Amino acid sequence: MMSKFDPKIDVTVIIHVKNKEINLPFALDSCKQYFKCVLVVDSGSDDRTKAIVEESNVEYLYLKGNRETLVTNRNYVLENYPFETEWVFVLDADEQIPADLRAEIFEKISLESNLDGYWVCYKNIFLGRWCKRSSIYPNWNMRLFKHEKLRYEDRLVNAHINITNERAGWLHCHFIHDDKRGFIQYLKRIVDLCAAKPELKIVWHLARSKYRFQIIREKGLRVCTRIAINIRILWRS
Repeated sequence: MMSKFDPKIDVTVIIHVKNKEINLPFALDSCKQYFKCVLVVDSGSDDRTKAIVEESNVEYLYLKGNRETLVTNRNYVLENYPFETEWVFVLDADEQIPADLRAEIFEKISLESNLDGYWVCYKNIFLGRWCKRSSIYPNWNMRLFKHEKLRYEDRLVNAHINITNERAGWLHCHFIHDDKRGFIQYLKRIVDLCAAKPELKIVWHLARSKYRFQIIREKGLRVCTRIAINIRILWRS
């Protein structure tokens, strides 16, 4: 299939992965035909991740690491990879870049601008539905930026790109977050999180003949209700 963009969008898409054989093909299908370079950075997969990359004919880089070293690995790639493009787009393996966003990226980087990056909003798909209410949406991320200009802050979880407001723009179109592994894997991740952190526990509720649950921190600390919010919003969508 021929790319809509000729030449391809002058952006390198960076995807950091570890054991993402289920989600990765969807991410690659959304970008490999349209962008000048797609780079998959593998921190040590033991599933078919590497084989999928090779079959897709995109760039592969092995960089040993784990969740705790993700920010270090991200900054290492930005500083050391021999990019042929000025711009990069950072994509997770459970995300996709739809056609309207690809077109907007193509338009933005084709213009002369003094901006170093663009904030992009995403649609969170949960159990096949877009969670478009509560604090889940809108949620903005710095995903499209000049690799020579910006770096991630030193933060273990949800690290942000360091950028000033006057150097940043905003895109109208969304990227998609859609974990294809299903609800059982989602629940397993939450259970593993609680097992690893004794201060967390799961509380189940029976509401409207359906189960929902939340994770709470004991001793009156901050309550995390992400899963309960997700399921409740699906009922109302």
